Amino acid sequence: MMGLLRTRSARSALVAAAVLLPMVAAAAPPRVGSRAALIMDAATGAILWGKNPDEKRAPASTTKVLTVLLALESGRLDERFKVSARAQAQAPSKLYLRKGQQISLRDLNYALMLKSANDGAVVVAEGLGGTVEGFAEKMNARARKAGAKASNFRNPNGLPDRQHLSTARDLGLILRAALNTPGFREVVSTSNRSLALETGGKVRKIGVQSKNRLLNGWRVRVIGKTGFTRAAGRCFVGAARLGDGREVIVVTLGAPDLWGDIRKLVEWAENNGGRAEPETPRLQMASLTKQKAANVAPPAAAPAVGAARAPVPAYARQTTTRAAQPVPPPSRAPRPVLVSARTSPAMASSGPALVPASTRRVAPVPSQPARVQAVAAGPAALALASAGAVRRGCTGRGCEDWLRYGQLSR
Repeated sequence: MMGLLRTRSARSALVAAAVLLPMVAAAAPPRVGSRAALIMDAATGAILWGKNPDEKRAPASTTKVLTVLLALESGRLDERFKVSARAQAQAPSKLYLRKGQQISLRDLNYALMLKSANDGAVVVAEGLGGTVEGFAEKMNARARKAGAKASNFRNPNGLPDRQHLSTARDLGLILRAALNTPGFREVVSTSNRSLALETGGKVRKIGVQSKNRLLNGWRVRVIGKTGFTRAAGRCFVGAARLGDGREVIVVTLGAPDLWGDIRKLVEWAENNGGRAEPETPRLQMASLTKQKAANVAPPAAAPAVGAARAPVPAYARQTTTRAAQPVPPPSRAPRPVLVSARTSPAMASSGPALVPASTRRVAPVPSQPARVQAVAAGPAALALASAGAVRRGCTGRGCEDWLRYGQLSR
């Protein structure tokens, strides 16, 4: 019999583990090393998961997503812009443009997204805003329109500036606005492009290639923009179309393993099914079978005042706090027994008193040890005891008794 109980106990524990493991796996957050990261539903803008999503950080070249967004919305894609001395002086990465050269705004968009050309970004800023400072005002206004209210952009390329800051949430919202702008997806989905650079009436071709390793090199195609400075670390803002048709936006800022973190974010979005908040693991409570429920008597009604109480076995009695019993005198007189107001309702007003033991019936104490306390408490307590035994993983005699009267249900 004891062997059968142990088998049932182990089987119930396995059922509990089978119920819990899928939910725990679905709720486990992605383990990324990025200082800030985010997964956003591209259709609704809802945050599916985030790590420090509102922490202000240097965005590096992910800034160029906003620059290209403004360029596409300008309607001047076929217009040629002239390179200034300020544009020529920008730090790499760049096209190494020279003052006086001209390039179309359309080609500049590819230069920014594929080559991450800092000099090209200044050409866009000066062509659309007159100056870099004037264009920065346009950038901040467009960011606020997209819902990015915590950002402050000071230049069009993301080169170091202590006041040039953004957040993972804001960058995700800016990318979401760009994805809905005609022409943006075409630019960020391009692997390589030939640009036309005009110098003194002569046109020279310049080839640029995407730095996005997940554009074509992984089972899920991820489009977007990379970024790096010493202050910002490795950054990325992009989007991935999942197998079920959903599109998610992923943002990583300050990532020690950029491409590894991006994969983890996309994989979590695939496995989590787009739920904004992972499910909390829950242990399903035990339920009694019809046969065993019939063997459990319902709780007895409270006796009337003055009525005699039936003997209650010691193993089914709930423990009550009683005053210490006085030491009986060494005589043959009947041993006094403490009777509380609970035992005798008629004595509730006068408090405890000592009466001879012969005047009331004393419940017999069985020879077997105390067992299941939940039997007299009803099915609910049985269920809690069974679930508690499985949750603690105990296998003692008491746990076997609990599991004898209850089982887990799926």
